[in-house]
Amino acid sequence: MSSLKLKLPGAIFFASNFYSLFTGLAFTVIVTRSLTVNEFGLWSMISQYIAYTAIPLSNIASFWIVRYTARGFKRAPSSGILFATILSLIGLPLYSGVALWANIAFSQPLFFIILATPQVITYIFLGALSSIATGISPEQIGISSVIFETSKVALAYLLVRLLSRGLEGAIISVILAQLIQLGYLLAIFRKSISRQLIDGSLTKKWLKLSWLPLYEFLSGIVSGLDAIVARMISMTDALIGVRNIACIAGSFPHYTSSLTLSLYPRTLGTADNQSWSRDVEEMLRFLSLIAIPITFGNIALMDIILGIFGRSYVPVFAAAIVITIARLINLVGYITDPVLRGSERIDIQEYANTKDYFRSTIFKLLTVNNLYSIIYVMAVAIALTFWGNNDIYTMALYWNLASFTCIPFLAYKVKMMRDIGVKTKFPTSNVIKYLVASMFMLAFVLILKNVLRQYFPGTVIGLILQAATLTILGALLYAALVFIMDDYARKVYREAVRSLSLKMSTK
Repeated sequence: MSSLKLKLPGAIFFASNFYSLFTGLAFTVIVTRSLTVNEFGLWSMISQYIAYTAIPLSNIASFWIVRYTARGFKRAPSSGILFATILSLIGLPLYSGVALWANIAFSQPLFFIILATPQVITYIFLGALSSIATGISPEQIGISSVIFETSKVALAYLLVRLLSRGLEGAIISVILAQLIQLGYLLAIFRKSISRQLIDGSLTKKWLKLSWLPLYEFLSGIVSGLDAIVARMISMTDALIGVRNIACIAGSFPHYTSSLTLSLYPRTLGTADNQSWSRDVEEMLRFLSLIAIPITFGNIALMDIILGIFGRSYVPVFAAAIVITIARLINLVGYITDPVLRGSERIDIQEYANTKDYFRSTIFKLLTVNNLYSIIYVMAVAIALTFWGNNDIYTMALYWNLASFTCIPFLAYKVKMMRDIGVKTKFPTSNVIKYLVASMFMLAFVLILKNVLRQYFPGTVIGLILQAATLTILGALLYAALVFIMDDYARKVYREAVRSLSLKMSTK
């Protein structure tokens, strides 16, 4: 496969994620300016309850479906839909139990928690269908994401702003948007999903081995306990709300992780570690080219972004800066993990037993991720207990500082990757050029921000226009600088132009 095929699906997904970044900001602004900080915190907690119940089951489905679909098993998509149906029947009573516990433990309104119940089903089926897309046509994930985000903003504006349905409207708008996304994916892959193609033995195998993806998602469940720990220590939903906004405001680098979308199915599709090495090196350069300037730009515009959400969130500035840097560092895991997971072939061995799975590379990877989650939550508990000072903004800062516990675990995963024969040279010279260009861009944006501030009103629309103007000008400067300085950047630009030209000529 060419380097363009490695980058193109991820680039499409990144473009959709970048679009969803702004639609997500619009959605959050609609919600935060219609809800109190406590109501927004309650909504964040409901999202955690979904994460504890539906998302682990969704992960079981997606874990197996993508591995078998990417390897060409024709019965995997249809069997995956049956598998998702079974998992949904398990998820509904699980979420109901969590809802009752939350009502009793935190005196949170049961109505709003129960109202989100359909998301258990939508999350599980979206996990299955997105995995089918990853194995067959990864670019469809980006297109479906654009459909979801557009629908979500339109529905939120109607239900939350125009009809004043508050938290109820926010929950319903997400559910309806997910149903629209599901409908699109079902329509696209309807030919791959047929009752005649269901393989009962495959579904039974996935159910029997469901402990492995559950073990994988244990890290997500454990790390998600940070919100429960923070809620217990602070005794207020407001901390959850402001910290959530800090994470959203500092989430720009995370969106570039979508550029690695093709890395996992490509690794699944070959057993050649030399190919893996070439793909990793290519991805390191490509990700650095995009992620580094986005991180610097995110930092430069942070005060404006927080102002868009409302004045109550501006004091969380330091916590937002910290999580932005942590998100950049954490991108390393979006390269190591797909390669380590995809390199493992044990699941297609006919006579593999449980002990074989325990000795596998993928089990070792999952264990590393689980250990990190435990250390992270312990760090959050210690930081909030001893240094929180009962100020929600200070507590949010120390909460986010705990994210840097990922660094030693990322270093170990790089070692694991080298142990399986992926010996990639780090693109030091490229990264230095991108850092220099990004620093020039940062200085340019900071200076220009002070100059242009007087021309934009302090309203939501004014702040959005100011951020958009600075983003465009800063991006143009960075693009010009790296085009002059870096051969690889010029290569990427040529590939992009060639790809667009081919698409235009085929129309």
